[in-house]
Amino acid sequence: MVAFNLDSSLTLYLEFEGWLSESMLNLIAQEIDEYEAVLGTKVKVGEAPQGAPKWRIEEVPQKEFPSLTWDDKNLILTSHVSDENQFLASLSLLQSLANSADGRVHGKQPETVEDAIELLIQQCKNTYPYFELRELDWDSVLAKALSNLPLAWDEFGVWSQELVAQLGDAHTAVIDSRLCGYNPPYTGELRDGIIVLTEVPPHSAAVLAGVQQGWAIEVENAEFWERITGASPQQYRFITARNAMAIPQSSRVFHAVSSDSTQQASWLEEAPLPSLPEVFQLRTLDEHTVYLKLTSFLSGTGIPEEMEKLCREYSGDSTLILDLRNNTGGNIQLANTMRSYFLREKILIGYSSFTTGTGKLSKKRERWAEPHPSSRWKGKLIVLVNAMTYSASEDFLWGLQGLDHVQILGTTTGGGSGRPRELPLGPHLDLRLSTCITYDRHKRPIEFFGIEPDGGIPDHLEQKLSQMHR
Repeated sequence: MVAFNLDSSLTLYLEFEGWLSESMLNLIAQEIDEYEAVLGTKVKVGEAPQGAPKWRIEEVPQKEFPSLTWDDKNLILTSHVSDENQFLASLSLLQSLANSADGRVHGKQPETVEDAIELLIQQCKNTYPYFELRELDWDSVLAKALSNLPLAWDEFGVWSQELVAQLGDAHTAVIDSRLCGYNPPYTGELRDGIIVLTEVPPHSAAVLAGVQQGWAIEVENAEFWERITGASPQQYRFITARNAMAIPQSSRVFHAVSSDSTQQASWLEEAPLPSLPEVFQLRTLDEHTVYLKLTSFLSGTGIPEEMEKLCREYSGDSTLILDLRNNTGGNIQLANTMRSYFLREKILIGYSSFTTGTGKLSKKRERWAEPHPSSRWKGKLIVLVNAMTYSASEDFLWGLQGLDHVQILGTTTGGGSGRPRELPLGPHLDLRLSTCITYDRHKRPIEFFGIEPDGGIPDHLEQKLSQMHR
């Protein structure tokens, strides 16, 4: 096992400047804690002094798989990649390298089913951080799976999905690219073979077909989706429904029945191009109150620019109602930028622990955040949340709860900010595995448990929002 064998008093330098875009460098700087946890020493972005440990990039032809090597003699870690996407893939290999026998790992899928089984078992055991948190006995879970081993790739896909689903985390899964794709803008609960829709956005294709909240979509092979879906208890039925409604190609036909079974409707759902109106839906409720439905932290759509406009246009006696219900996350950097608009000073937002690559958790590390350098929301903030508020949405909320000008209303969030890594596992298959536990300022874990709101949404506000969406 490599385990890097670095003196903890040393600093390892990330010599990435000149190779990576500014946004990628920002992402790297943001997650320094993770690299320090795995490498076992301090990490800094910049050129290494003579003889100091370093992590460098070596360009390889496009046809080669990304790989990561560790030169123990010269203390050099190298990402062998052809572009930024491959570099990201090399980051996911760091924990694998810590457990390698020869100091080299690559991002190539296993050649045999036996190799894939071994890789899956090793990665879950060594890098999944939630066994104790979720009170899971990995040996018992694994023993049941090993009693019926798959012999071919088509059997391995479902077998591996069912095994990983038992870890109970929405970020941790075996992803079959043939089943994934665009997630339509509907939220529902999968129970007894049907999805009961709990949110049907105005002007959506379903609404135009006459479908309303409470209608049901029949699901073929619902038991299959229940077996291969993992999630925290408060969001399991919602995540299962979301997975079952995914559109693997460019479009899909849906059929729905009204709650009293007297009406039926069918519609063609097409995957739209990412756009600002799709994710940033703004309404003025009155002179001092503005409502913003943010459906995703989708980068590249102009969300920060629109937020800066809001900050300029509204004064300190204004209230922003930010609706993050059913916002399943997106870009973590964008979520952190959005949070900065609502901070008044540099604050401790909480703590994080990362897996070290050997099945252990690093010590809790403080995480701090600062206000946006030029734009601030001056008034009050009310955030609406539910069990489908998770991932980057919970990162946005991290540290806001408890501030005098912020109130969080609704139901418990999903409990999974994740920080997943991905590895190729087989034909059409990738293993996505969470590696981090985040904690609030009181050191309560956000993973699994979620963020408890300050209270429910008052009836008068629910009524007002319901009228607005008609």
